[in-house]
Amino acid sequence: MKIMIEGDTEHAHLVAASKVIDEHKKKYGTGNKYPPFTYCVRYRKRLFQVEVTNSNKYHLAHVITGHRELTKVHYGERD
Repeated sequence: MKIMIEGDTEHAHLVAASKVIDEHKKKYGTGNKYPPFTYCVRYRKRLFQVEVTNSNKYHLAHVITGHRELTKVHYGERD
């Protein structure tokens, strides 16, 4: 599966996102499609929030670096 990381503007974001993807893979493997999960990870005394979503082709990690529009917030499961 392809790994995609979005929202990274610093090297620390890449490290935090890769840690979260590894943790998510350990927990769910390639299953658990589409509902996003938000993880908090600490790296170099900073706390990062990373949202992980699986699909059939990739693992997507989105580093949350600021406020988000309400259209980007997921509620419940997708159809």
